[in-house]
Amino acid sequence: MVVVRGGGDPRAHPPLLFPPPATPRAAWLCQPGGKPYPPPAVHLQPLLILLLCVAACSSKLPEPDSAGARTYVHYCSVDGCHGAIPPKQAGARYWDTKLEMMLKVIAQHGSAMPSAAEVEEIRRYLHAHAMHAGG
Repeated sequence: MVVVRGGGDPRAHPPLLFPPPATPRAAWLCQPGGKPYPPPAVHLQPLLILLLCVAACSSKLPEPDSAGARTYVHYCSVDGCHGAIPPKQAGARYWDTKLEMMLKVIAQHGSAMPSAAEVEEIRRYLHAHAMHAGG
């Protein structure tokens, strides 16, 4: 049986060899009202982001009253987009790469840039407290 969309002349529309299903999804995949549920990963993303933020922010910074820590917090969290990440979460090479990348981001956003001395102070602080295994 050939079903023609819209009725009328079969040459006006390409024929449908199989009629469309009555319901596009199985009923158990849909919320009340027929709206499909989002994939499970969509529900887990906010929770995962929250857990990562809590894990990153729950650790205290080492030597929080030192000049290096204060400079790091000032440029890398207070005026920035995120909390200060504890240096022990990565090695020195990671921090070198991340610091250079974030300096570019700060410049692109037009925020106040640290002086060369402040950048070196931040770098020394991060290196002194970085994860020592593997760098």
